Amino acid sequence: MVDTRDKPAVIPVFVSRAQADRALRTLHAVSAEAERRGYEAETRTDFHRGEAVHSLVIVIRGRDFPLQ
Repeated sequence: MVDTRDKPAVIPVFVSRAQADRALRTLHAVSAEAERRGYEAETRTDFHRGEAVHSLVIVIRGRDFPLQ
């Protein structure tokens, strides 16, 4: 496991080692397609119980769609 809590531009992905490559390719494809369509794919940092929580958000016409 890699600790990414202090790296706001890094989105934590919790998958098995066997599925890591597939998960990263899927996240890349989703964010690239969103940007190709003119939407924004951005990272967000919120605080939950005093800890930073990083997430990937697709913004479509001003509305946020966080990927979880």
